Amino acid sequence: MKGFSNFGKIAIVNMRHFFLLSLLFTLLFEGFLLYQFGVFQLNSRTVHKVFEMFLPLLGIVWMSSICLPEQTRDIEAVVRIRKISYWQVLVLRLMISTSFIVLAILLYSGILQWNSTVISGKVLFATIVNALFLGSIGCLVHAVTRQSTTSLMIPILFYLLNFFLPKELGVLYLFDLDAERWWMVGVTIVLYTLALLRKS
Repeated sequence: MKGFSNFGKIAIVNMRHFFLLSLLFTLLFEGFLLYQFGVFQLNSRTVHKVFEMFLPLLGIVWMSSICLPEQTRDIEAVVRIRKISYWQVLVLRLMISTSFIVLAILLYSGILQWNSTVISGKVLFATIVNALFLGSIGCLVHAVTRQSTTSLMIPILFYLLNFFLPKELGVLYLFDLDAERWWMVGVTIVLYTLALLRKS
């Protein structure tokens, strides 16, 4: 019970200090999308545009900041001497970020469905995977470079490549929500694992 209590305290501290900006951005971003593209009875073309090209960007915002609090080696050294191991803290942050990404996408989808817009489960799944994949790129880059700017720019660069190199990207192409996503799921897991191993 004490272990769970400690994890709960760490989760609260992390959400209060490290994820508030991400949460604020998410609310403003989704509000902008609702205003820009509408809410009532959106056609499938508009739905795919929003879910393919915009909502996955939330993954970059949430996941690139997992290692941000320990951007310098001195701060990381202080965190590592605590009772709870550093990799457990990172896994907890990863779980929190993943939960918020999923909830944000489901919330946006729920608002549209409440207003008679049809959204398939396949579209939702693909959007969540795309978001987590983009986030995994930023997470790994930050784990290697300790540079927050670089960890944002690299996944954004990959995102932009999807406009110009759709065939070359193959199974990692983002803008086709009807395609299978299991290869991307596998790559995403590998990238997060590498990031955690690099920081542990």
